[in-house]
Amino acid sequence: MMRIVLLTRTERPSGAAIAKSLVDNGKNIVAIVAEERSELLKKESGRLSLLRDSIQRHGWDFTLGRVLELVNIKLHFALRKFLPKAAYKSKDCLSIEEFVLDKKIPYYKVKDHNGVVSESLIRSFSPDIIVITNTRLIKKNILDIPKYGVLNLHGSLLPKYTGLDSIFWALFHGEKEIGATVHFVNDKLDQGDIVLQSKIRVGRFDNEKTLYRKAIKMGVEMMPEAVTQIEQGTVTPIPQEIMFPNSYSWPTKAQRNLLKKLLKERRKGNIDRKIRVLHIITRLIKGGAQENTLITILGLREKGYDVVLASGPTSGPEGEIESYARAMGVKLVIIPELVRQPSLYKDIAATVKIYNLITRHKFDIVHTHTSKAGIVGRLAAKLASAPIIVHTPHGHIFHSYFGPIKSKFYHGLEMVFSNFCDKIITLTDKCRDEHVKYRIASVGKFVTIHSGVRLDRFIGRSFNNEEVKSEFNIPLHKRVAGTVARLEPIKGVNYFVDSMKDVLDSVPDAHFLVVGDGSQREQLENRVEELGIDENVTFTGVREDVPRLLSAMDLFVLSSLNEGMGRVLVEAGVMAKPAVATKVSGIPELVKHGKTGILVEPRDTKELAQGIVELLSSPEKLSAMGENAKLMMMSRFSAERMVDNIDNLYKELLKR
Repeated sequence: MMRIVLLTRTERPSGAAIAKSLVDNGKNIVAIVAEERSELLKKESGRLSLLRDSIQRHGWDFTLGRVLELVNIKLHFALRKFLPKAAYKSKDCLSIEEFVLDKKIPYYKVKDHNGVVSESLIRSFSPDIIVITNTRLIKKNILDIPKYGVLNLHGSLLPKYTGLDSIFWALFHGEKEIGATVHFVNDKLDQGDIVLQSKIRVGRFDNEKTLYRKAIKMGVEMMPEAVTQIEQGTVTPIPQEIMFPNSYSWPTKAQRNLLKKLLKERRKGNIDRKIRVLHIITRLIKGGAQENTLITILGLREKGYDVVLASGPTSGPEGEIESYARAMGVKLVIIPELVRQPSLYKDIAATVKIYNLITRHKFDIVHTHTSKAGIVGRLAAKLASAPIIVHTPHGHIFHSYFGPIKSKFYHGLEMVFSNFCDKIITLTDKCRDEHVKYRIASVGKFVTIHSGVRLDRFIGRSFNNEEVKSEFNIPLHKRVAGTVARLEPIKGVNYFVDSMKDVLDSVPDAHFLVVGDGSQREQLENRVEELGIDENVTFTGVREDVPRLLSAMDLFVLSSLNEGMGRVLVEAGVMAKPAVATKVSGIPELVKHGKTGILVEPRDTKELAQGIVELLSSPEKLSAMGENAKLMMMSRFSAERMVDNIDNLYKELLKR
């Protein structure tokens, strides 16, 4: 019989329920190691400050419920411990402390499940399996102990709602079912292979408490079965189909209040209470417009919107984020005819399909992104009488993309279709001013909302720059100037390449890192060889670890000919990297000349080289500008701030 060590937390019901279920099914628990909740409270500056913080963040109702739950657990334990069994016959155990009153199982309290004391205890029992519940993320030193792995019970249909309060988020997003999952634990939160999973239908009158009880009941029944499968060698774990972390945190007070309203409406039979929003874009490549759109959708979903994304087929050498959108559970509709290039047949077909989508699902808001999707999407939304239509151009195509005739054609289309929407979101004030200058619409039609970046990807993390340089065979003493861009003509990377020889003449130990891919890559690589500087230049292609590569750069270069805002400047700035960038479109709002970087004229390779040399030659200036950039970007360009602004715009328009 396999030896099981149970890791749980004091004063919580699920640990006792799982322990009882395992024992009742004849499983061999050789030890219980319980992490003390009181230690966690101390780390949060004491019970009173934690109570105050809980009321502020989560609301009085939630906090009162938690306090009453704790009082009930402690009272239940006291009655069970001090009264004769004849006087108090409760069969339930509300905490692991109660469970061990009657069971002769070694029981230990520890301050930290990942600590040295806990590790030593667990090793002394030589477990075949560790079962965990109500505990923090288990680290590698504990994961490596058991012979057959670590099992956890999660109250959701993983991988949809990982992280905290999964039942809340399932209700918040209007799920028709939740579930319980027994899965192996790895060093990624809730992402280990699934052993068993069962669904629970969400009834009309269900709430968090009723669903929690159902999930616990189902989970504690599944855990012994999972152990049996491991014992018999019949377990067939299923990898979770998720490429990126999809983790929810504790809901805010506002989100809890909104859930109350949603549940009240659903009980009245109005199931579709949420505001329904359709976002439309031509393709989901790795680009600023696409990343902005996806962050917006995920943020709005957390605020309680029912959001659908319609996209054309994703293609191109730039890399894709469609798989990421699917992994994050985005409701995605692919329209094959929605393509960037003009095509009368495909454009008509895409318009008809979007029109049918809007009328079938009765969207309250249609929000289009980029030029082509903006034209087709706004036309379809207008024909379908969508109540609110919003467009985000993510820049403009009035110059540098096409020749004069084609540019005038698109200019004319934008003037016409600006009448088909309620608001146009520009990413910078300069971009707004350019739209007004080109007479797209009057200034009242526009609202500036800066493109937001998920700052947590770039701050609070440590990167090994020596490791990055070693990976690309860059000598450690080299000073690195780099860019992250689609290798397309509009990004002007060819001007960056042409400036490199002049930079090396002044800074011989410079190295250049070009991250990205596109139609110009072969041409740029040939140009580097022609200049005889191929040993000083590294082309990485499309990368998933952009923050890591940015960390290895000393300064960032953006040589675009036209740029809506330049989100990558925010990403570089957050990592304290000053920029040398062209003074086009919205870039001057992100790069303050002489303070957070250096601005140069577009297409001027000499001036670009001078700017790079100026910063690489002055470590003090490089450091000071980098810190200035970090302060500015963190205060103005967070994803949360962008989503809040879009949320406020939607609410404002809905009131009309």
